[in-house]
Parts: sequence; structure tokens; C-alpha cells
Amino acid sequence: MALPTSMRTGITLGCAQENMYTETFFIIYHVLGAILRRSGFKDCLTYSEHNSIFFNQEIFNSGILFNLFSEYGIGKLLEPLIKELFRDGGLDPEKHKNNIFFYEIVRLTPIVSNVIRSHDPEMEAIWLSNYAMSSPNLVDPLSIERDIRLHDILDSNHENNDSYDDFDNNEFDNNFDDNDNDNDSYGNDNNFDDNDNDSYDNDFDNNVVILHDFVQKTCECSFCKEFRKYYENYKGCNVTEIINNMLTDIAHNVNKNKLLE
Repeated sequence: MALPTSMRTGITLGCAQENMYTETFFIIYHVLGAILRRSGFKDCLTYSEHNSIFFNQEIFNSGILFNLFSEYGIGKLLEPLIKELFRDGGLDPEKHKNNIFFYEIVRLTPIVSNVIRSHDPEMEAIWLSNYAMSSPNLVDPLSIERDIRLHDILDSNHENNDSYDDFDNNEFDNNFDDNDNDNDSYGNDNNFDDNDNDSYDNDFDNNVVILHDFVQKTCECSFCKEFRKYYENYKGCNVTEIINNMLTDIAHNVNKNKLLE
């Protein structure tokens, strides 16, 4: 399945003027952002399980930062795709035909294109949230890639006990559209961000469950030690600003290199 022919869209990116980017650009951009959030959500669940705490927005933010900056995160794998996207406005299908992230872009293209054309921020938020939160127990190329990437630091004894189903998410799931499933329920956002921590803060904070029957512990496995760098050292930070600054730097470097060519 090929990506759709490029067309102009009214969506803006940062301070860019309207219609500067094509629909194809935004489809790829949104899916890469969703993959980043999916990875961050799975990792924040793992950290929460290891330390006997329920996840919240702060831990989720830490999962995103872990994936952005850690050598064990997914950010380093997505960065070349992001650079190519800013440089060329798209990705070369032949070059990336065996890339699992490109495959995910192609798989989600019909759904994401409809979300983009809706110009509905609420629809985008629902898609993005459901995409990330429906993924923890999936077995697919992305989950297999994660297992391989984290193999050296993830305690297999811990991981075998990790389960999204261990959390009481009945109330949590009611915040989203339960009539959708799999791809049809996925959503996205216009930036690789957390909407300034506003819309998602409420969803997470209103559903934090106090663990009366558990004693919080500090797991010292290699994964948790690595994750904790982005949990303890970035408390109170603006994840949106961090991500947008990173994207701005990438865009500036790409434009600079194009001028030198």
C-alpha cells in the first residue's frame, strides 16, 4: 500500500504558516509521534509495575523523555526518519520497505489521514490516547523490537510479570471511545508533545489509584535505574517545550545542510 499523493492541508506546525506542509508530511509526522508515545506508555507501565506504583502523567512524561534521550529509547531509531521527513517532506518507500516504523506508517495511513482531515483536536487526542493505551499487550513488530532493544537492561523475571491488565482501568478507559478498536480507535496530535500537559494531565490524574494494599518499593533493576534518570531529574519540566526545541533544532540543521549543498 502506497502513501497518498501529497496534498495541501490547513494544519500548521509550530510557527509555520498554514498550508506550508503537505498531508503526507503530517501523516508521517503524526504516526512517528504516536509511536514515540506508545513506547513511552509501555515503559512507564513497566516502571510502575516494578516499583509498585500506579502510573500518572508525570511517569508517562518520563517514559516519553526516556525514549527521547536514553540510548535504550526509541528516539535514536526515529531520528533519521524525522530528519529525512523535514529534508524531503516524506520518506522513500523503497529505502524503508523493510523498516518496521515505515510499515506502521503505511498501516495507519488511511486512519490518520481521516483524523487529519477532520481538523478536530478532540478526535486527534482520542486517537493518540487509544493508540498508546491499546498497545501494551500487543505482540507485533514494534513490541518485538522493544523486547530486543531493552533486552540488556530489562529483568526477564520482572517483565514476565508485567501486565497492563494488572491495573484497574475500567474507569480510566471510560474516558475514551470504547466503541472503536485496534486501528479505528487510534488518535494523534499535531506535535510530538503532550499538549502542554493540560488535556492529558486531567485524564491521568483523575484516574490515579491509591495502592492501599501495596508498599511502594524502589526497584534497582537496570531498566528502572535508567528510567529513573528521566523520572527524577525532569520533574516539573515542560515536555512539550523539550520536544519542540528538539524538533526545531533538527529542522534548522536540515535547512542549514540543504543551503550548504
